[in-house]
Amino acid sequence: MGYLQRASYHTTLKELTHYGLLPPKYEKEIPRTNLHRWRHDSPERFVGGEINKIADDHSELIKTLNEYPRMFYAYGRLVKTVIGIANKTENYGKIMRESKEKIVKAIMQAKDYVPIEKAVRIFNIKVYLSYLGFRHST
Repeated sequence: MGYLQRASYHTTLKELTHYGLLPPKYEKEIPRTNLHRWRHDSPERFVGGEINKIADDHSELIKTLNEYPRMFYAYGRLVKTVIGIANKTENYGKIMRESKEKIVKAIMQAKDYVPIEKAVRIFNIKVYLSYLGFRHST
């Protein structure tokens, strides 16, 4: 007769749930009954909880960091929408040519986080990168 393997959860997950800081990816994997119990448990019940005091002291930072992926995705959709609308204006090409220095500066400031090739696509620029002042690194 086979036995069901019962899941065991790290105390940090329980504490993060209690303080409302558990990342959404984990919430989907843990049964709702466990999440409910952990949200309503007394913090004193968690032996060694003082070790996780860091999470308590920086809860706002942790909440913000948990929201970053969704926030960046939302900003990306907004930017894509604005660029899509602007691209349909009569003088889009002229505006882009006149704004070349601003565009290059913005792309260069973001290059550590957004590859140049992708940044160029965001602006729907269909010119050679060298025209914009970029050199290909091989």
